[in-house]
Amino acid sequence: VKMSDRFCEIEAGKIDLTDDSYLVSDDPCDIEALALAIRTSGLFNPPVLKVEKDSYVVVSGKPQILAMHHNKQQKFVSLVMPEETSALAATIRAIQSVAFSRELNPTELLRAVDRLLGFMTPNELALQSKAIFGRNYQARYIDQVAAISALPDPAFRLMQEGNVAFK
Repeated sequence: VKMSDRFCEIEAGKIDLTDDSYLVSDDPCDIEALALAIRTSGLFNPPVLKVEKDSYVVVSGKPQILAMHHNKQQKFVSLVMPEETSALAATIRAIQSVAFSRELNPTELLRAVDRLLGFMTPNELALQSKAIFGRNYQARYIDQVAAISALPDPAFRLMQEGNVAFK
């Protein structure tokens, strides 16, 4: 946790659940099961939010927020990144929250690389890949992933459904 990030109790209504700017994973989550886990054991992995004007944008932990909504919680604790946090820093945090708990699936990797290349070159990303993804990627591999991420949406859906893969 950076010293500028802080844990805060946030009102549920102040979180913008429509903004998926930092979404990495769209794997389905059993919200009812997660809600039950939170009710019985408490929140074990607080969401990360970024201040955006008068609201908060989800950086990571959207399933936890949806589960707490399911539990009809009006307020809950989150780790809050200040408004001056750069979009790059929030993007990296979102990717790390998934990549350091499990390996990114192909569509998550495509989405992550595509977003990061909006901020840095493939060479810069390769140099930082271990800290972001938990593994080293070469610039050539990042270029190849970027080329795949430029495919039309139907190809992306085929990958999400497991009908097309890349290595």
